[in-house]
Amino acid sequence: MNPMAVPSIKILTRADGGRKVLLSGRWTLNMLAPKIDNLRQALAEQAVAGEVTWNCLDIEALDSTGAILLWRAWQRRLPGLLLARPEQLRIFEHLENADHRAPAREVPHSPFEAAIVLGRGALRFWHSLVDFITLVGQLLLDALHLLSHPRDIPWREIAANLFKSGVQAMPVTALVGFLIGIVLSYLSSLQLKQFGADIYIVNILGLGIIRELGPVLGAVLVAGRSGSAMTAQLGVMR
Repeated sequence: MNPMAVPSIKILTRADGGRKVLLSGRWTLNMLAPKIDNLRQALAEQAVAGEVTWNCLDIEALDSTGAILLWRAWQRRLPGLLLARPEQLRIFEHLENADHRAPAREVPHSPFEAAIVLGRGALRFWHSLVDFITLVGQLLLDALHLLSHPRDIPWREIAANLFKSGVQAMPVTALVGFLIGIVLSYLSSLQLKQFGADIYIVNILGLGIIRELGPVLGAVLVAGRSGSAMTAQLGVMR
């Protein structure tokens, strides 16, 4: 660490007997963190010492952490005697504007607030119910139309989606099932060998993979692979 970059405070005496506080180094978060408590205490002691000239010209870098540290030591107002560069003054001005900003006025509570909340909930429920009934009704109308007009059923698109979602996902499903079967067989053999039951590994894999894990893996892979493919296809449509 560069010793010149360490934030430091130097106290000098003016010709009129007042004090001059020289601030130097990099007043940033990473440089202030190791000694922030000591700096906060030193700044507080100098801030209450009457007429003090604050010289910030030797500060190499000043971020929001250093500016807030100084701002709080100055009792949230700019000191009367301050020497600082324009970019430093802009930071302090932003802090001053933020402190003096008028707080947002609270919305007065209405005596009918409970009735208003209940009414809004009832309206949302009513709109949701109407949308649900509309959806179910439209599905029934479309189903009746397709039953009465079988030629309008998009058989080709349905077959294409089944092929893309099911048939093309079979190699990935088989590969994942094969790899999981290897892992289960290896782990099961180590445990069953202690009891002399390693001959039942095939039965365990048959029940575990085919009956239990198979449908779950198939559903997850189809939902992940085919669902993302459909989403991408919809995204590029024009």
